Amino acid sequence: MATQIAPEEYARLQSWFQAVDTDRSGSVSAKELQVALAKGGLNYSLPTIRALIAMFDNDRTGNVSFQEYCSIHFFIMNMRNIFVQNDVRRTSSLSPAELQHALTAAGFTVGAPTFEVVARKFDKDKRAPSPWTSSWKFAST
Repeated sequence: MATQIAPEEYARLQSWFQAVDTDRSGSVSAKELQVALAKGGLNYSLPTIRALIAMFDNDRTGNVSFQEYCSIHFFIMNMRNIFVQNDVRRTSSLSPAELQHALTAAGFTVGAPTFEVVARKFDKDKRAPSPWTSSWKFAST
């Protein structure tokens, strides 16, 4: 994927990756990635980081190579852009209808039972009796 990146973006990503790869192993662990993303304002749980790594870990090492990091980076940026575009109320959270549109825009086909599970998972307040009555924040899960 990195070969499709503009040279200045490639250099920026490579510089960031080298700064995060503190042991100079050529790969980044889940914990290293979590700390680095948090410095950029993306506060993901360690299980979420591990799930991201599993999605893009082509060599199945459990760590992230530079190429794999580029894939994760663009996935996160794409998802973030989709959610921002679908936050029509500009509340930094998504209503159920906005969430459904965002998932569809991201290419996910989500039936009602699955949608309810996803909605409950990301209901930050954990107060909604039904996912249809609350909003969800996706910036830091």
